[in-house]
Amino acid sequence: MDLGGHPMAAGFTVHKKNLHKLKNRLMSIADRLIRTSDLVPQTIIDMELDPFFIENKLFDELDSFAPFGQANPKPTFAAFNLAVRQARLIGRERNHLKLILSSKNNPKRQISAIGFNFGKLFASLGFDSLLDVVYEIERDEWNGQSDLILKLKDVRLAS
Repeated sequence: MDLGGHPMAAGFTVHKKNLHKLKNRLMSIADRLIRTSDLVPQTIIDMELDPFFIENKLFDELDSFAPFGQANPKPTFAAFNLAVRQARLIGRERNHLKLILSSKNNPKRQISAIGFNFGKLFASLGFDSLLDVVYEIERDEWNGQSDLILKLKDVRLAS
């Protein structure tokens, strides 16, 4: 039997007069089954990868696993103690963070990173600030140029 939607979809019909009963029942079930720790966002990291090792061949290999989606998420990496070489706010509301970072393995090699909605971190950054990042590798094609960049999923000041 085809019920429509997709495997992650769920739905049901309820009469308006029963909405209050439904809400109470769902809240009761949630109170019983959902722990506070279940509500803490978690990021799954596939492996630690220093950006020094990122190159087109690696990107092409990873891209061969596409299409990415719910059942096949994009590979996610972590890198630690990356030095900030440049930081600026971008976007209409200046809420996105554009960074130039360098790796501890090769401080002279630099890589761009974009952190959507990470603008609040900007005030904490200075030249040589150290960051720990969780990222995906993206190809940035703009104005006839193609570069690999880090698409930041999470960022913190290194401790």
